[in-house]
Amino acid sequence: MAASLRPGNAGSDTASDHIDVLGQAIAQIPAAHRRDLLIRSDGAGASHDLLEWITEQNSVRGRRVEYSVGFAITDPVCRAITVAPEEAWGPAPESVRRHSRRGRGCRTDRNY
Repeated sequence: MAASLRPGNAGSDTASDHIDVLGQAIAQIPAAHRRDLLIRSDGAGASHDLLEWITEQNSVRGRRVEYSVGFAITDPVCRAITVAPEEAWGPAPESVRRHSRRGRGCRTDRNY
């Protein structure tokens, strides 16, 4: 586990802070147990910078890193889901479809 004290005005979704703390946490895991990692985050971790950094960790030889980010589906998110063009959507892997609640509660004609 890692923690970092930050100024009181630090943003909750500062990717550089998340990357720093996550790097510290991964470094504490014994090397033999860093081969397959699953990283979970709430909506504060839903940034391109953080997710790209996590994805880059797959380039470390002998390491596989996967991630899951969960967040509340608010009215603005529902609106974004319903107005996204059809070509923006694609099939999800079976493992995601089995556990996904994507779009639950949003009114749409899309079948997901």
